[in-house]
Amino acid sequence: MSSKQGGKAKPLKQPKADKKEYDEKLDSRHEKHYRYVSTHDVAYWSWSFM
Repeated sequence: MSSKQGGKAKPLKQPKADKKEYDEKLDSRHEKHYRYVSTHDVAYWSWSFM
């Protein structure tokens, strides 16, 4: 069998993370982004560009 047969290469698979670990990462990322958006509102942006 040559390397051209088959047509598609198999995708790489990433090992699955624990559900708890994934939820903790997701929660911390959400909290970080929420804090940023909460503090960087329209008033902040208008002040920073003046």
